[in-house]
Amino acid sequence: MLLVILLFLSLLPSGLCILCRSDYTLINNQLCLKYVSTPAQHSVAENNCKLDGGTLVTVKNIIDNVAITNFARAAGGTEIWMGLSIFGNSVAYGYFDDASGITVYFNNYAPGYPSISSGFCATMLVADSFGANQGKWRNANCNHQNNPAIKSFPYVCEVPPTYSASSCEINYGGNCYWRSKTLVNGAMMNFVDATAVCAQRGAKLVSIHSKIEADFIKQLYKGTNVKAIMLGAQAVSNTTYIWTDGTPYNFNYINPLTFQTGGCLMMEVGGYGMWNQIDCTRKLDFLCKKKIAPTIFALPKRAPIPPVILDSSNCNQDYVMASNTFSSYPAYDTPSVVCRWQLLAFGPYRVGIFVDFWQTNGALDVYDEFGTNIGHYDGVLNRYPFSLITPFNVAKVTFTPANPGTSNDKGFHAVILPI
Repeated sequence: MLLVILLFLSLLPSGLCILCRSDYTLINNQLCLKYVSTPAQHSVAENNCKLDGGTLVTVKNIIDNVAITNFARAAGGTEIWMGLSIFGNSVAYGYFDDASGITVYFNNYAPGYPSISSGFCATMLVADSFGANQGKWRNANCNHQNNPAIKSFPYVCEVPPTYSASSCEINYGGNCYWRSKTLVNGAMMNFVDATAVCAQRGAKLVSIHSKIEADFIKQLYKGTNVKAIMLGAQAVSNTTYIWTDGTPYNFNYINPLTFQTGGCLMMEVGGYGMWNQIDCTRKLDFLCKKKIAPTIFALPKRAPIPPVILDSSNCNQDYVMASNTFSSYPAYDTPSVVCRWQLLAFGPYRVGIFVDFWQTNGALDVYDEFGTNIGHYDGVLNRYPFSLITPFNVAKVTFTPANPGTSNDKGFHAVILPI
């Protein structure tokens, strides 16, 4: 890995240097880290990192593991929160908060871990007093305010590194961003006119490639009166979009319960940051984006997320990771047994459940990770689409079919998203 980093630095275009925002420290010439000494509950720590446009620190190789341990130890840390959620007693069920993959590729669990009996969250042991376990990871209880075992620890936030570029209004993750407030004094424009303004900077209307980037963009408008911005997406069919800057459409955050149509997309920056289809002639605020430097190399691919395994009922699933769907089985039909799902989202996020089809007399129940019922739906054969946002990143759902069923009972279908 060190050789790869050195190769990357040698190929960096002249005049560019890797840098971090002013309150972060550059570690190993690729990590931007900030140590927060005030102990916090896990959800508070995650939210504070998210407000910076990042996550709790993630660890992808042994070199970074040593560097992060030393960084936190030198700052006075003993045990710190990590950006890692653990949903099973196997390395295949440890998920990094930045959605980069699971801990099959690299892990440094302490002996006896992972063990979800100790909690869904993870800490890193950084003090010298841990001896041979210094730098190791272990589970910790988190999330529930009334859980007497809940922990508070210092933590390290991580944001993407970027490159020097004096012309940017906002410099983040190797890209320059310009808000329409800066470029045209906040004038609202349609897709064609906004695209032309961005082109004057050598930029395109913004494309978004991760939940982390979407959260960062939403924060750019916090405290303003801007409610929505035009995105750089164009429809190629009723359900398919492309980014006009040529980057892959590899992240989708269209609101599952919006039934609007249109050739363009807007982002609601005043709410959850979801996207809606709109007519391209609509005038909105907008955001331009330009890559500062070309991608020099690709990091090794992460191990794939394990496939969903169904039991004999064909509807029970051990884990369903957002973004995804779940429904009565087969599609638009009802099962003969009670169905159960465990819904998950990466650590910084809650699970958003969006039921976009309901034609059943059955009952749907949603529970938080501690078994408290937070949603019960039944008694209406044709229910209007509805949604529920869970308190944390784990939820359990059951569906009990009506008994006896009827020929017009078609079950339900739902989309889950990280919120």
